[in-house]
Amino acid sequence: MGILGAIATGKTRDGIWLLFIVLLLITIFLTALLLSRYSCKWRRAHRLGQFLEGIGDQGKSFRKNWLKLGIVVVLSLLFQITVVAVNYSIFLAFNLTSLGWWDACYLIPVTSAVAMIPVSINGYGVREGAYVALLAGYQVSSTVAFSSSLLFAFLVSLCSIYGGIVILRHNRQGDINNGYQESFANSR
Repeated sequence: MGILGAIATGKTRDGIWLLFIVLLLITIFLTALLLSRYSCKWRRAHRLGQFLEGIGDQGKSFRKNWLKLGIVVVLSLLFQITVVAVNYSIFLAFNLTSLGWWDACYLIPVTSAVAMIPVSINGYGVREGAYVALLAGYQVSSTVAFSSSLLFAFLVSLCSIYGGIVILRHNRQGDINNGYQESFANSR
């Protein structure tokens, strides 16, 4: 989605392409591993080998059910579009008219990828720095960029808390835990 946004806006500067290419290559590699019949056994890098082997094991269930894989891909795309739409709405609320929809499609995946770098708790600080740095190219003040990042983080936390309450409420009844264990056992 970020690549489409970059192409649509013509914003191919700042070395962001390198990040997109690296993420695309990692995605292609992990997807190929997920869907391949190759069993990965890496003796040298034990933890990495276990991680890659786990991806391969989960891929076995997807290879048996292509419809499930298609649904996962469509839901993932819809989720990413929703994340961009929420951020774009926040930008509109701050009256940032210099940012268009395709600009948001370019910027938000980059900030999401940067927030996944494991140097802080839940990406706080890193995400805000990415917002400030990337939105500076659109003449957005650092306070507005920082505030929009915090507002997005607050909205995500609010939705997470609601989801946690739903899970805890159903978990008391045994619905979620038993269903998860059954689906996990069936996927192996």
